[in-house]
Amino acid sequence: MDSLELFRQCKKGNIEEVRYLVEQQDVDVNVRDNWDSTPLYYACLCGHLQLVEYLIGVGAHCEANTFDGERCLYGALTDSIRKILTQHNLVTAHTIRRDAYEEFLRRLFESGEHSDITFVVQGESVPLHRCLLSARSEYFRDMFSTRWQERTTVTINRGQVLPDAFRAVMKYIYTGRFECPVELAECCIRIGTNCKLPNFKTIIQEAQKKAQVLQQGKHGLVRVTRVVVEPGSCQDHVGWQSVGADLRELAQSTLPPDLRFWPTEMPFCHTLDQTNFADVCFMVGDHPFYCHKMFFCPRSEYFQALLRDHFQETSWQNTSGCSLPVVFLHNISPEVFATLVHYLYCNQTIVSMETAMEVMMVADMFLVPGLTRQCGVYLGSCLQVHSVVSILKLARLFQLPRLEDQCVAFIAKNLDQVVELEQFQTLVLQDAEEVKGRQETDSVQVVDDLRHHISCGVQTISGIQEARTKLATLEALLEELGIEA
Repeated sequence: MDSLELFRQCKKGNIEEVRYLVEQQDVDVNVRDNWDSTPLYYACLCGHLQLVEYLIGVGAHCEANTFDGERCLYGALTDSIRKILTQHNLVTAHTIRRDAYEEFLRRLFESGEHSDITFVVQGESVPLHRCLLSARSEYFRDMFSTRWQERTTVTINRGQVLPDAFRAVMKYIYTGRFECPVELAECCIRIGTNCKLPNFKTIIQEAQKKAQVLQQGKHGLVRVTRVVVEPGSCQDHVGWQSVGADLRELAQSTLPPDLRFWPTEMPFCHTLDQTNFADVCFMVGDHPFYCHKMFFCPRSEYFQALLRDHFQETSWQNTSGCSLPVVFLHNISPEVFATLVHYLYCNQTIVSMETAMEVMMVADMFLVPGLTRQCGVYLGSCLQVHSVVSILKLARLFQLPRLEDQCVAFIAKNLDQVVELEQFQTLVLQDAEEVKGRQETDSVQVVDDLRHHISCGVQTISGIQEARTKLATLEALLEELGIEA
């Protein structure tokens, strides 16, 4: 498995292999082994300074006064690594590239933008969103359909509910990540239990126990002052997957019944019996989508401008008996818009080879680059000899360098078959024509890229001969097409 290989390469300090696994194979940089250790811990333990810097840069969890942070600091082989950890202030490096969705949910919670319910806890206001609370908690789902149905403000004055503890639990509901000072952990457990959050008490107590064992084992040299549970850090409870599952249900509730799709055959869901709490309706053809601005505006500049500035070309109406604004969208199929909605809500893409290009066009039109990249990841897993040239053109069109590199690597590996394709020969001619002020001998992009991959892939003596054969094949093709490159 790729995760096991990541652990091996971190112990060896092979930064190029680690980079390949993280960036090309999308292996989780915070995966844990049977000893509850992470790749960053082994890199620190084995003294690989550059690798430690890289892992922190791509999102390795290592926060001050937490189990992971103190363990890495204590186990670091050299002072240089300890200095690096200290300079980074031991914070979780949620980079935009890898954790944009988690960052979106965190900002959604902290900003309170588009909130429709405010909790006042001991005089401190916490703006939240009914739809998300209902999707994540049975307690809130019941309360919003009964006692709190007409309320926009809920006041909590019970002395046992502290504002900081309440915020910590609400942030867990939004993001799947929990963090609080050790002294507030019991208060948080009471709030989480009251909110009927599955396994919440167990995961917090497990995190407390790990911290205590670490402190006792290091004889007072390590002091953990904060309880932190990262998404997916517990083997018996995958908090992040739980958030994703709940938001998938919420996404399904926005779709017309005939367009709903499920990742599993038998979903345990509340879609049919819960209130949607929508604040905008998109009409696509004759299909209404009852959605939430909180998922559209922060994730798309197009929808942010559309819903805030009310573009003139968009009609706004009230449906009978309902005060929802209705936005009519044109030049998009309901099926593709359903895919877009699913991505915006739960950051997952459900596409096929037949629909990928249309979805990428819509994502580009609505300024949702993350959806375009996910389609690129899907296409990169479906490369075939007959389709690789078309996918390479898409990668260039939508500026997806990773997918473009995957296509070129695939062509280099299967050059003897691809070189016979008419569309590949056409691509070579087009690349040659695009060189401005072309001289008698000049470079051709796809040919240069292929030469690079073929040359870099040589690792054995037999590989040298294979590379020479492939390079000769390229030269023969150029000669046949009348191109000097």
